Amino acid sequence: MRFPAAVTAALVLAALPAPAQAAGCVWTASGLPTHPGVRDERVTGMSPDGSITIGDAFNVDFDVLNGILWFGTTPSLMAEVLAGPGVENSPSDVNNAGIVAGYTYDENTGLTASYRYNAHDGTYEWLQAPNNNGAATDINERGDVVGWINEGVVVKTVLWPAGSTQYQVIGNGTPAGLDEEGHVVTSKGEIWSPDGTVVKITDTQGAYPRAYAGGHAVGVGTGGNIVEWDLSGTVTRTIPGAVTVEAVNASGVIAGLHELGDTRRWAIWSDGGVQDLEDSYVEGITDAGVAYGRQGWDAAIFRCS
Repeated sequence: MRFPAAVTAALVLAALPAPAQAAGCVWTASGLPTHPGVRDERVTGMSPDGSITIGDAFNVDFDVLNGILWFGTTPSLMAEVLAGPGVENSPSDVNNAGIVAGYTYDENTGLTASYRYNAHDGTYEWLQAPNNNGAATDINERGDVVGWINEGVVVKTVLWPAGSTQYQVIGNGTPAGLDEEGHVVTSKGEIWSPDGTVVKITDTQGAYPRAYAGGHAVGVGTGGNIVEWDLSGTVTRTIPGAVTVEAVNASGVIAGLHELGDTRRWAIWSDGGVQDLEDSYVEGITDAGVAYGRQGWDAAIFRCS
């Protein structure tokens, strides 16, 4: 779950000792071209084929988040149909067809509006939600969108099936992720399948799923261990030394906040090791192995070579 106004300040850490390096390849950041009229850009999603990158940045006139795009490395701004003082736009995920899942948030009313957005023609398809609350967070190639809504004081995971703007409640909590087969893992440890069956994770080891992709659900549990589960709810790995996890891909590459002694730094776990990243934050990792987020106050992608 992303709260648009609160994300930026926590992403840049104070200067720390030299970062730890993973075995094998080295993750290296590359900046992306900037957009006019905004500042403090970050990447929030990338299509699986890498052709479209999405993100957000602060509008210099209104000081609210606007949606931004890159077609390859060419920057473009999302159409801001609800733009204005106090209205923020948070694109969350994008597929190869250029359909973006995200939501707007009106600070004046506290209301949100979830959407599918076509990056090629700039049109919005507004997704139904009770009392204009909740957020769309993930989309797959078929066009299924998942997100969350509030039912009173209870947060529920919902699905907007491809071709529909009507939501279906499928679980409790917020979605940790959605895969191409339509499986959804929730922050309450539920694994939902398109046939309607739900598997509950019972071996939590003090953790609950924070991120999910391609059969890998991950969270951080007792003692700072990353815990990974498969779609049967079985623990498949534990990795020490984490404060939180933010992302995982279908190959099991993980990004999160690494703790080693008094040092805390955003890092990527891959190739059996961990690499700390200098002045960086990772929002996600594609199945092709491209990580994305920011370095300093600039949008960045990370590749391992």
